[in-house]
Amino acid sequence: EYSNSTDDIHYIQWDTITQLIHRWGQGEFAIEPGQSEIEVYEFIIPSEIETVLVYAEFSGGAPKGNDGLGPTWTVTDVYDIE
Repeated sequence: EYSNSTDDIHYIQWDTITQLIHRWGQGEFAIEPGQSEIEVYEFIIPSEIETVLVYAEFSGGAPKGNDGLGPTWTVTDVYDIE
């Protein structure tokens, strides 16, 4: 499904077929700068789906003395699974 914005850029509306929201407790999970981590999740995807867009968002905890939510990292990838 395509929609045309005022600046003539086309966007694709992706339907959400499944999602997972995971919230770790304080101090339960931490990644320091320069480190990496792999989290593995499995989703059941209907057989008629040929391409998926995977979006992940990770929010950092608030640093001491800061009332904010801390930094947020996002990643988006498209996979052909036909």
